[in-house]
Amino acid sequence: MEDYKMKKITIFLVFGLSFLFSDCAFSQIQCSGCHNGIYSTWQQIMHGNSQKNAPELAGDIGHSPAEQIADEDCISCHGPRAVRANGGMTEAGALGYFYTTAPDSGTANGHHYDIGDFYPGTVVQHASEWPNINCQTCHDYSTTATSMPTLNLALFDSHYIDTVSGLQGVEKPINLPQELCGQCHGSQHVANQGTSDIFPGGDYFAWQNWRAQNLSSAGNWTGTNHLQNDGWKFSKHSKTQNHVAEELAASWAGLPADSVISGQNAENCIACHAPYAVTANGGMTEVQTLNYFFTTTGGNFTASTTVNNAAKWPHVDCITCHDPHTNALAYYNSSTKQYIPMSSSNELCGQCHGSLRFPHTDHLSYNIMQGTGGIGVADQQTMPGITCVDCHMYEDTTTWPGEHHFNEYMTHGHSWQVIVNGGDKSHHPENHPNWTGWSMGAIAGDMTDYGDGAGNGDDPHVASCTKCHITMGADSVRSSVLSMKNNFAYLDSIANVKITAAADSLIGSSDAVLLQLLHDAQSNLAFAEGDESKGVHNRFYTDALLNDVINKANQIISGIFTLEANTNGFLLLQNYPNPFNISTKIDYKLLKAEIVTIEIYNLQGQKVKSIIVNQYETAGTHSLKFDSANLPSGIYYCSMKAGQSMKTIKMTIIH
Repeated sequence: MEDYKMKKITIFLVFGLSFLFSDCAFSQIQCSGCHNGIYSTWQQIMHGNSQKNAPELAGDIGHSPAEQIADEDCISCHGPRAVRANGGMTEAGALGYFYTTAPDSGTANGHHYDIGDFYPGTVVQHASEWPNINCQTCHDYSTTATSMPTLNLALFDSHYIDTVSGLQGVEKPINLPQELCGQCHGSQHVANQGTSDIFPGGDYFAWQNWRAQNLSSAGNWTGTNHLQNDGWKFSKHSKTQNHVAEELAASWAGLPADSVISGQNAENCIACHAPYAVTANGGMTEVQTLNYFFTTTGGNFTASTTVNNAAKWPHVDCITCHDPHTNALAYYNSSTKQYIPMSSSNELCGQCHGSLRFPHTDHLSYNIMQGTGGIGVADQQTMPGITCVDCHMYEDTTTWPGEHHFNEYMTHGHSWQVIVNGGDKSHHPENHPNWTGWSMGAIAGDMTDYGDGAGNGDDPHVASCTKCHITMGADSVRSSVLSMKNNFAYLDSIANVKITAAADSLIGSSDAVLLQLLHDAQSNLAFAEGDESKGVHNRFYTDALLNDVINKANQIISGIFTLEANTNGFLLLQNYPNPFNISTKIDYKLLKAEIVTIEIYNLQGQKVKSIIVNQYETAGTHSLKFDSANLPSGIYYCSMKAGQSMKTIKMTIIH
């Protein structure tokens, strides 16, 4: 009890004493009284160390603080509450207060600077008062509050003037996490250089309406090169609500939300399409979330179900994949409303693009990349060691010597495209005066996609594959990708025709061997088709899966014919995998006990290996493994003799 009282006293003192000091310098310490774990972690990440942009200012030789704010408003994102330090300042005043300027005139690197300008000697100062990107930067919370604040999302905008206090800076309510992150990690921030415009207050929509009516004075954040949010907007991650509505209307008509989440053949749409949606409307369960964001009739989804409350739907946004207080990779679990730390990007992506969260999902890119799980198909990886982000979030820094390629670096790969355009300087804003910002023209040009996986804007293309395949150009990469997809589509079409015929041939059958063979083939087909890249993620493995489906289907069809034509015979199944590298599996079924011989011959008819010679085998199904060691690549024949009958299958070895 005494420990509890001391804790209350400590928290009271932390909060109480902090009210006596500067608004910006101690707000995070106030929060640390109850959120010490989050506070300690925050101190270690970039948000807790944002004053370190002094080297960048030292490179802007000859800029005064006011000129720097007009050109690139560092304060508004790196430490917006800095304007409340030292009794309150403008953004230019805060920049001059927290960073040293030249004490006299001079020249450096060919640039002249005057007294009060930034120069090569610029360093940080008054560091103890610098707020970094603290709690109050992202949460609506005032040091004058007399009760526990709501901690709603809100950006402290250092540009506008608070109508109540008259001080620089105002809390701007934000509706969704990505809208908050996109203020600085995207082009959503308003960056008017004047200080006379006064935001009248109100909610987020009031601010949006005010901005729409004051575009000439409100301006746009045209200078930023941090465009993760802009890239995200062009990705499927930002367009998930309509897809869920279509799925609910097509597959769940007549059923309530709890059936979707936990009923028979449950399909928890929320958990992957917008896990953070459970925090909307004051906090909800997954079932309540489905009912809130999608229309129902009598509590059930219908064929006409559509989206609802779209303005509050977060999609797969920033804090679905990043713990906002640690910036670490973490999956937000919509069931527990807790973050689960991820050890790698593959583990994170595999929660939804694989079976890590839901074992029976049909989104299986992660599993295909791992190259394991096929029935009777050898494990293999076409690109061992390659992770999801190696290909989908590659950041090219070589296309422009000394600069960064536009889409991949500016968005840090958050468009998730493997092939993009615009690797030349034509994307610089100064060459496009009609653009309202980097994102409006440049990203749109990069992201135009006509279904071939590549943008179609300015050349040259840039492809993540060229990082490893250095002899390939981006256009040849695109050609290879299309070839792989076409090959997959061809094999997939054959596999579907074959498996349908095999299934039809077994209608009414009680043959356990053939029925199991059909089941395995259908499983492998579904597995291959679960690859969202359609054969690109693990080309050799998906080819093997589809070829195995075709082989198994052929075995079923030809096996029935053989058994019907020769009731005293046996069934020799096609080996799988085929083609194969090191080893393959050969299955056969005897209708009665027989003396069996199995031998391998090359194309010249020469026996190269005996597997079984005059061996007595009982009736039933048998399986053996054939090792191709010491045999060169090529076509071989496996010949089986049982009693007076003989059957041969063709095998292909590829080393």
